Amino acid sequence: MIPILGAGLAGLSAAYHLDGEHLILERDRDVGGLCKSVNIGGYVFDYAPHILFTRDDYVRTLFEGLLKGNLFRHTREAYIYLGGAYVRYPFEANLNTLPEEIIQECIDGVMNRKTTESTNFEEWIYTTFGDGIARHYMVPYNRKIWKYDLSK
Repeated sequence: MIPILGAGLAGLSAAYHLDGEHLILERDRDVGGLCKSVNIGGYVFDYAPHILFTRDDYVRTLFEGLLKGNLFRHTREAYIYLGGAYVRYPFEANLNTLPEEIIQECIDGVMNRKTTESTNFEEWIYTTFGDGIARHYMVPYNRKIWKYDLSK
């Protein structure tokens, strides 16, 4: 018997693709993990941003087959609010709505990136995106999402 921890997308996919007996262990009442919808008072809420976005034909076909029409399609439209402006996602490609000083800091950061080897995720963010994008978006966002010290 193969134990599978969690009934999110990874756990459900593992169970679907594994040969042999397995047991999914899920702490929540419902399956889906961070990619599910919940009904509260007649309103449906999605656990976003963990809605399924894929360009992979196999994954798309698999989900369409498994969900048998219980699938809602929509165009992804996400924004980051920073410096009094809404910045379309992905942040690094849509700096034009930001205040001029933040735009300049982000451009300068990219132009003056360190080319050293990264030893942790936070360093990787700074060496990949530069100081401005790292400081204004990537580091705060990833700290919030992962709730973990990015320098470890």
